[in-house]
Amino acid sequence: AGPVRRGSLKSIPRSMDLKDKAPVIDEILVFDAGDHWLCLFLGCRALGLPFEISLRAAKSGGSSPPDWPVEPVTRVANAIGDGAECARGVTWVIGAPLGGPSSPYTGFLTLRDVQFGALEPEYILQLVPVAPDELSLRGNELGQLCDRLQSDRSRMTGTSQQ
Repeated sequence: AGPVRRGSLKSIPRSMDLKDKAPVIDEILVFDAGDHWLCLFLGCRALGLPFEISLRAAKSGGSSPPDWPVEPVTRVANAIGDGAECARGVTWVIGAPLGGPSSPYTGFLTLRDVQFGALEPEYILQLVPVAPDELSLRGNELGQLCDRLQSDRSRMTGTSQQ
C-alpha cells in the first residue's frame, strides 16, 4: 500500500550544521510494515549516488509513525552530501539516545536493506540503531557485528532492544 505519511524537506534550511546548502533529503515516505514502520529518505540519488536511505522503527503505543528518525537521519544524509562515505559497515555517532532517553542506541550502522532485494545498480542502505559499545568496534569485530545484525530481523526492524 502507499505511504501512511509523506513529508518534504525541500524548503527547510540546514540549520543543524550551519551550512548554507539545501538539505539532501527531498522526500520522506513512511510505510506501515506490520510490526514496524519503514521510513524511506529520498534525495541521495539526486546527488549522483547509487542509493537511498531507509530506517525501520518499532511500533510503540500509538498508531502513527514516530517523528524522531527525521533529525538524525537528515544529519547523516547531509554529511553524505558533504562528502562523508556511506557504505555497508560505516558507523554514525549521533551522541544522544535515538527515540528517547530510555533508548540504548546512540548511533547507526549502515547495512544493505535486504528486504528490497537486488536493485542493482541502485540500492537502499538502512541505518540500523546501535549502542555505544557497538559503535566502537573496528575491523573484524565490526564485520562480525554487520553479519550478526543483518541476520537478526528484530534488530533490523527495530522491534527489539539490544
